[in-house]
Amino acid sequence: MSFSIGDTVGDYRILEELGRGGMGRVFKVEHTITHRVEAMKVLAGSRPDAPQQAARSLREIQLQASLDHPNIAAVHNAFWSGEDLVLVMELIPGHPLRRVLEQGRVPLATTLDYAGQALAALSYAHAHGVIHRDISPGNMMIGPNGVLKLTDFGLAKGPGDARLSQTGAPLGSLWYMPPEQVRGSSSDARSDIYSLGAVLYELASGKKPFDGESAFAIMADQVGKPPAPPIEIDPEVPPALSAALMRALEKDPDQRFQTAGEFQQFLAASQSAGDAPAALSRSWLARSRALRVAAVWVCLALAAVGIIAFRWLHAPVNKPAVANVDSRAAVANSTEAEPPKSVSSQHPNGAKPIRHKPIKTGPNIFRKALTPIWPLSKRNKGASESQQTLRDSADQ
Repeated sequence: MSFSIGDTVGDYRILEELGRGGMGRVFKVEHTITHRVEAMKVLAGSRPDAPQQAARSLREIQLQASLDHPNIAAVHNAFWSGEDLVLVMELIPGHPLRRVLEQGRVPLATTLDYAGQALAALSYAHAHGVIHRDISPGNMMIGPNGVLKLTDFGLAKGPGDARLSQTGAPLGSLWYMPPEQVRGSSSDARSDIYSLGAVLYELASGKKPFDGESAFAIMADQVGKPPAPPIEIDPEVPPALSAALMRALEKDPDQRFQTAGEFQQFLAASQSAGDAPAALSRSWLARSRALRVAAVWVCLALAAVGIIAFRWLHAPVNKPAVANVDSRAAVANSTEAEPPKSVSSQHPNGAKPIRHKPIKTGPNIFRKALTPIWPLSKRNKGASESQQTLRDSADQ
């Protein structure tokens, strides 16, 4: 059956064509009674494998219709129109994630936001027994408010994609297809994790994990070649995110994240760990400021103590000189900051004087020998008279 603009299919009037692919065509339609604008996908019934494909798609439609999640396109209705299976679903304003990638790189925060929304949708779908089997940028719609919605559960479509759609062959976009699907083996929830990991890999690094020159080269790489770590392609990719994507892209499903929830929790924990250094840095800066202030006050206090001690040690000490007439030397206190180098005295009879060095007895306090000690060989009667004169002076 042919469909044209203005035709009425069931209770829906076709307003415009939104796209077409190997699986059928997508139209923008309006319900004739409610006037609600929706999207209508028509699965072509003239293909040789139409009966088998229709049966598979019908089961997926029934499963998707049972899902109610803000990140999954809602199925409103489904019916047969002649040999064609018609699926009516919510019309999502916006554009596919593929167009976002074509416009260039997206910020890391946006990549993580899309990852969180897609994983939340997959976690919900897997819990309800639905495996998407065709996660790709063409099957993710981004609304004007940044809301991501998964579409086309179990259906492969879109011009320009390297796809296999023959009966008995795996379905999906080859660039994002897990190895088990390439080999034609059974797939499960971990297959969706691999496909989403490939999408996020491209969002984070700007390159597909594998991009061979032919479909065969891409399939061979998906099965036997590990991708380069995203951090090697772009050093700005956080190490934790790079490690998470490499784990999601493990060839062995047992080595991947086992559930979408586990993948989501790992990314959330990585983000929290990434914020920890910043918080620690802020805490350290606050502590270092307090330590610097405390250090300044300690230095000021020490300087004040040093000044007081310096002035106390260098303050004049007024003590009267005391001469010991009974001893051979008289001692006096000196208040000079520096010790005198020497003291000399002259013998009354003109004998050669003897120079005496000061004797240190305390901090900056020196005792000087005021009375020279003359050799016994030099003593005479004049010396005795001189000593008697000194004793008389001391008594006065």
